[in-house]
Amino acid sequence: MINMINLHSDPDYQIALTAFLQRGTTDCDHTTNSGWNIFKYSHLKIAKNKCPICECPFDNSITRISNNGITTLTPTIDHYRPKNTNFYPLLKCDHKNYLIMCSDCNNVFKNSEFPLHSSTPNRETTLTDTSLFTEKPLITNPIYDDVLDLFILNFKQSITGRKILELTPKYEKADNDYLYEKAIETIKLFKLADCININLGN
Repeated sequence: MINMINLHSDPDYQIALTAFLQRGTTDCDHTTNSGWNIFKYSHLKIAKNKCPICECPFDNSITRISNNGITTLTPTIDHYRPKNTNFYPLLKCDHKNYLIMCSDCNNVFKNSEFPLHSSTPNRETTLTDTSLFTEKPLITNPIYDDVLDLFILNFKQSITGRKILELTPKYEKADNDYLYEKAIETIKLFKLADCININLGN
């Protein structure tokens, strides 16, 4: 998983944000460069042209079998808190809610999932800054979360000789229940127990 904490301070991000805000918050269709797609370049730059979740490279080298035949994994801008639920429609055009992901992590694994820790108060249908602040999401966001504070990275050799990265929680449940559950849920949701799409040089 790639740390993207510096995204919002990146000069290219600030240029995209200025252009985005000039268009107004009602024009954020992902199919045009006037919408959230305008942030794609800066997201890809900070994520080193890889999916920050599974680290698959966006060089057309990763494919999968789908209902439409062979599909190449492509970069997509996801809404971290899903826009198509009753809880977060107001975040559809909030640039702080966007996160680049590969098409599998976005559409196959995460989709509209957004589990919260059991200590979170009841999810409010009327969104406020306070209710967002009190939420404890169980899906890691590499823009805001320090991934090295959530996971231990274990390298191992597969039977085919390929090096594999295995993510495990950094904390035990008894030490920090929330961070443990967040790591576990992220690993389970994105199938990151054995992730081979890594760049060992970073």
